[in-house]
Order: sequence, then structure tokens, then C-alpha cells
Amino acid sequence: MRDDYAQWVKKIKKEIERNRKRFAGKRCVLFGASDANRVALKELQKWNIRIDQVIDNNTGKTGLIWERVPVTTPSFLQERFDPNTMVVICGGEFVEKKRQVMFMGYTDQNILIILPERKSRLDQLRDVADSIWVYERVKRRSRGKHILFLPLQATGDAYLTGMYLSGYIAEQEYRDYQIVVTSGGVKKMLQLFGFEDVLVISLEEGKQLKEAVSRFGESQLNLSYLMFWGLYSQNLIRLEEYCKVSFHEMFRNAVFGYQDRGKAEEPEFCCNVEEIFIKEKLIEGRTVLLSPYAVTFDKELDEAWWKALADALTERGFLVCTNSTGFREPVVNGTKGVAWDYRKLVPLLNLAGYFIGVRSGLCDLISSSSCKKVILYQKNMSKNKMSYFSLNHMGLCSDAIEIKLGEEGDAAVLEKIIKIVGENV
Repeated sequence: MRDDYAQWVKKIKKEIERNRKRFAGKRCVLFGASDANRVALKELQKWNIRIDQVIDNNTGKTGLIWERVPVTTPSFLQERFDPNTMVVICGGEFVEKKRQVMFMGYTDQNILIILPERKSRLDQLRDVADSIWVYERVKRRSRGKHILFLPLQATGDAYLTGMYLSGYIAEQEYRDYQIVVTSGGVKKMLQLFGFEDVLVISLEEGKQLKEAVSRFGESQLNLSYLMFWGLYSQNLIRLEEYCKVSFHEMFRNAVFGYQDRGKAEEPEFCCNVEEIFIKEKLIEGRTVLLSPYAVTFDKELDEAWWKALADALTERGFLVCTNSTGFREPVVNGTKGVAWDYRKLVPLLNLAGYFIGVRSGLCDLISSSSCKKVILYQKNMSKNKMSYFSLNHMGLCSDAIEIKLGEEGDAAVLEKIIKIVGENV
């Protein structure tokens, strides 16, 4: 595997060097915030070629600053059309990516496609054998039941899947089935919806199982693949820039084929949380949970900003907590670190009174809480894109206070939040 990667890196560098003159005087765009394009970016910079933008079909990456370059959707190429553009495509799904670029008015002269060397027939057979081996192993662990394969990683995607999974299972008349996921966090989320028997496999096993599905098909494997991103959905037209459509609608339709929320179910939370509230010395109606972290949210508000918010709320008599799941999510200085169980999170927030956080999958989970919810969106996110992921527009709640960063200064946003929290005091 390492030898394959080393050869792939060598090929990228070679093709960049061979084609470097094509970039002279042109805008350079990378298609995909991927490991392969990270290599391409470094090599382009070596030849003093500046990368203006990264585009990616995964809307979860939109707004990120990746290797110091902003990430946006492919619609950037159309909205800011420039015939003097070179788009670099490395590896996977190159046919679809090329089609997208050419659909927006560009030609072959605007595109550089770099592909790994074709594997030998022997290596291809080994890949097939690996995928079959993993499938057979999962099949044995599933005791021959119909496999519902959910290789989810995002908390929000897992939440939306849980809402419709029971209805889907009943509709398909699956009596003996095994849910298979690639994340312990996803298992915990599905348990909120009553699914206790969930098999967790590794990411690598999930990759091989996905490979088996792509080679042999779902019916042949007695398996259902339920996933919004990848395998089948890369050809979907992303509608995030059209505010009449929400991500909830897109996800529900693409994964389950449902046009409305008729089959949705609500999660089941633990009601007995008063003891936890007392044990942790929380203050009913005056506790604020901060959630400063999200995988798909660039750190636009620094630690000093969150500390200033926490200090201001503490001075006004609030107990401020930080949602922290480990060293990668450090507790805001001066606040209480908590990591509440998914089953207890919403009831605890109902008692606490306040949630302030950047838009993440955790926001989907807490959307049904009666607490005051302040949700922060990225600075460079368009209004339509914000609407696409809005908790209110997605129909997960109707009372979220949603603020887009960048429209006002960070200090003004801080003052606005302090005022919002203090309104009912």
C-alpha cells in the first residue's frame, strides 16, 4: 500500500512539472480537498504557481481554509467564469468532475487530469479478494442477516438517518437485519432511535465493504447501502445555493426516497437527569453550554473571543460550560468542561437554558431542546448556503437564533449574544 502511494505521489509531481507552462498567467483551481491534491498543491507552489481556490462537491468542506486556500463549491467556476483558468483534477471520480467543469463552459485546455498508474491485473485481483474477505467477515458477524450498511461519520447525517431508518426498515419489510457502521459515535446516535444491535467495523473495513458493494451490487450481497455522500450520490446536483431547498430535504430524498417528513421519528432521550444536574452543581435556567468546535467549521473565532464571552456571562451570574470530548476540543478557560451523553443532552439543556455553538452535527442533535439556541455560521458562507443548512429551514426546530459571522465585527457579535442570553433574565 505504501509503495502504491509513493508511486502516486511521484506521478503527481511528474505531471505538474511536465505541464507547468500551461499555468502561466492563469487562475489555478484544485478540484477536491484531498490528499492527492495536497501533494499537487505543494508541487505547484514549488514552481511558484499560486492556487486561487479549492472546489469540492462535499458541502461539508465549504467554507474551510484548506492548506491556506479557501474551499467552496464547483459553482464558483460558473459564478466567476474566467477562460484563463486551469483546473487540476487528481484521481477519483475524474469523469464526473471533468463533466462538471465542462458543463460550466470550460474546455479540455482548462483541465489537467492526473491519474494513478493502472494497477496490474494481479493487484486488481488482490483488491477484489480483500473486499470479498471483508464482506464475508461482516456477513458472518451479521449471522447471515440482511446488512444495512451506514458508513456515516458526520453526527448530523447520523441524526437524520435515525429519523427515517425505522420507517424505511418497515417499508422494506426487513425482519432480520444487521446495522453496520464505521463509527462508535454513529452507534450512539442510532441508539437514540431505539437501535441497540449495531455492529461497528473499522474505517478500513468500511472502505473494503464499500468496494465490494461497488463491484457486486447490493442485491447480490443481500445488503442495503444507506449513505448520502459517495458511491451513488456523487452525480447529484448539489442544491445548497438554492435557498428553497434544505439539506434535510436533499438527504431524505437521496438516501430514503422520501418526499416529506411523514415517516420521521423523534429520538428517545433519558428523562431522569435531575441527579446529574445537582451532582455537577449546574444552575437551572442559568447554565450556558458553549460548543466552539466543528470538524467542518474553520476556527474563525479564537480562544480569546470565547473566553471573553464566557467571562461576560459569568459576570452576569451564569454558569458557563464547554462541550469537550478530549484534548482536541480544549475547555474554554474559566468554564466547566462537560461531555454529556447523547441520551441526556437535550433534557440537560432543557434544564440548563442556553446553548451557544458553531454550526455542526451536534446542533441537529440538540435542535429539539427547549433551551435558547444560538447557532453561528461561517463568515464566507452565502445566505442561500446558510439557509440550506439552517436548523429552522431544515424543519428541525423553529426557534434557533442563527447568526452569520462576518456581517458584523466579532466584538459586535459577542455583544449581540450577551444581549440575547440576558433577555429573559
